[in-house]
Amino acid sequence: MNTGMQDAFNLSWKLALVVHGIAKPDLLASYPRERSAVGDVVLRNATRLTDIAVMRNPVAQTVRNFAARIVLGLSQVQHRFAEQLTEVDIAYPESPLSVTAEHAPHGGELPKAGQRWHAPADGAPPIGAAEKPRFAVIGDPAITAKLTARFAGLVEQRGLPAGVEGLWIVRPDGYVGLVAREDDAAAAESYLGEIAS
Repeated sequence: MNTGMQDAFNLSWKLALVVHGIAKPDLLASYPRERSAVGDVVLRNATRLTDIAVMRNPVAQTVRNFAARIVLGLSQVQHRFAEQLTEVDIAYPESPLSVTAEHAPHGGELPKAGQRWHAPADGAPPIGAAEKPRFAVIGDPAITAKLTARFAGLVEQRGLPAGVEGLWIVRPDGYVGLVAREDDAAAAESYLGEIAS
């Protein structure tokens, strides 16, 4: 069910932008590349879990049950397992929409291109929560204002969270599309220019 809902969400914002003439039809080509890879992972994980669950060898069952009690008792394992089951750990690093510009900020807690953007708890609505899908440009207000004006209808301007540096473009589904140096407006213009119609 999670996979189907994420499939629908991934395709819906892309279709909306294309149908309304805001984005080029080429945007739709990213859908099968992103979601087919997710489907492969889901099937592989389901097969592994099924194989483990239906073991018939009594010795293997005993070892499985013992290991499961110990490993699944660890909070880190429980957290990771929950993320995999709910599919909130999905990322699109190989997507054509995931770009890391030269000299982009990296390290620490900063998400990479293709990973989910972790919004600050500042009360602002989540990216993509507006009536119409928009990419969010996050960074220096002067640069993001120019990008918002140039790509009206495709992007919305967002403030840069405290302690974060760089220029970020976050897709309407909350995944990082572009990570660039804070003054690299050219990288952002190029990225958005490939998408905008």
